[in-house]
Amino acid sequence: MLQIFTANLNTRRCTIAGRDITEGRKTRSIAVDVGVVATTAIWQNTDISYDVAIGGMPFIYAINDARQYVRQTAPFRKEQFDNQTEPGEQSLTGWWIRSQSSFHDGTGIKFYDPALIPGNSTYQFADSKGINVWTEGQATLLRNTATAHFTTGDLQTSGRPFQQARSIKWNNTNGILLWDEYDVDKISVDGVLTHFVDYTAGTDYPVYAICDDGVNAYWVTRILDAGVPKTVMYKKALTADSSVAPTEMFKDSSIVVDRATMEYVKERIVVAINNKIFEVAVNATSLPSAVYTHQTRTFSNYRDWETDRKSTRLNSSHSAKSRMPSSA
Repeated sequence: MLQIFTANLNTRRCTIAGRDITEGRKTRSIAVDVGVVATTAIWQNTDISYDVAIGGMPFIYAINDARQYVRQTAPFRKEQFDNQTEPGEQSLTGWWIRSQSSFHDGTGIKFYDPALIPGNSTYQFADSKGINVWTEGQATLLRNTATAHFTTGDLQTSGRPFQQARSIKWNNTNGILLWDEYDVDKISVDGVLTHFVDYTAGTDYPVYAICDDGVNAYWVTRILDAGVPKTVMYKKALTADSSVAPTEMFKDSSIVVDRATMEYVKERIVVAINNKIFEVAVNATSLPSAVYTHQTRTFSNYRDWETDRKSTRLNSSHSAKSRMPSSA
C-alpha cells in the first residue's frame, strides 16, 4: 500500500456561475472548463490535467522545495503503546517489563504472570527482607526492633523448631504468646514479659504444641503419672500468669506424645499427636477417638521428608515416595 504525503494542497475552488476554477491569485485567474459542463453541476473529467482526485474532486499539488512530494510505504507494524493498568510495560526497548503495584499477598512466586486473575498470585513476589508489604498498594520499611527475649529451645527430633510466636490480646494489652520449648511467655508490644508456663528441663517434659482461642491457651505435654508416661492437655486463661495452675483437660496413656501440632478452628481444637489426628472440644475431659491415623508411626527425620519432597517435585521419575509426618 502506498501513502502520499504533501505539506499543502492548493485546491482550486470550482464556481458553477461562469464555469471556472480560481487558483487563488490576486492578479488573475484561470477561466477554463475543468469538467463542470453547462448541463450539470457535477464535475466530469475533461481534457484538463490535474494531479489527484479525491471523491471526484480534482486537486493540483502545490509542490515546492519547502513542501516536497514524498512517496513511501505505509508502516506495516503498529508502534507499541502502553494502555495497561500498570505503568511502564513498554517503557524500555528490548526488555519485557512486568510491573506490579502491590505485594500484599506475600512471598511464594519467582515468575510473575500479569494475565492471572487478580488475587491469584498477582500480588506475590519471591522474597523480601525488612519490608512491610501487608498494606495493599504500599511497601514500607519495618519499624526498628529491640531485643525483648532470647529463645533457648533446640530443634525437635522431627527437625521442627521448639518455638512459636502467636499474636494475642489480654486485658486490653496487645502482644504475643511465645512458646520456647519448656517455657511459654506473654510479651506485650512495649516489651514487658510475663511468664505464663515455666517447666524445668530435666524434671519436666517440654510443651509439644500450643494454641489459643482468644480466651484460653491450650497446650500438650507429657507427664509421668505414678510412673506411667501419659499425654496430657492443659488450658489456662490468657489473662493469667505462671503463678496460676492450669486446668487439666485430660491425660491418656494410650498415646504418648513425642511430637505434636495443634490449632483452634471452628469452635474446636484440631491436634495431631504423633501419627494420629484428633478433634478436641474446648471443654473436653477425655481424649476423643482419632479421626485419622497415618499409616507410618514414626519418621527418621523431618528434614529427610523435606529432601524427598523437593526431589520428587523436581524429578517426576524419582523412585522414593514423598513422606510427610502427620504432625507437620
